[in-house]
Amino acid sequence: MELAAVYLEKFKNFGFKDQILKEALISVIKELLKCEIEKKDIDIRDGVVRINATGALKSEIFIHKNTIQTKTIEKINDPKNLITKIS
Repeated sequence: MELAAVYLEKFKNFGFKDQILKEALISVIKELLKCEIEKKDIDIRDGVVRINATGALKSEIFIHKNTIQTKTIEKINDPKNLITKIS
């Protein structure tokens, strides 16, 4: 029974990590830039975050990307769920 629990632990939160990361990003961007962004506008693959937004908002995100990255990592508090790049 313990073996099954260990095996299933790998799949805990499988698929939810991206959702948690998206919610944290949305919260940080709203808090820092006072702008709304939707979950559908954020794509996460292999630690790279791509944001589909207007040019002005993308510029603001790029200017503050280090702060956004740091605050998002602090907010999710999960060393396995890291952001390596925001584009």
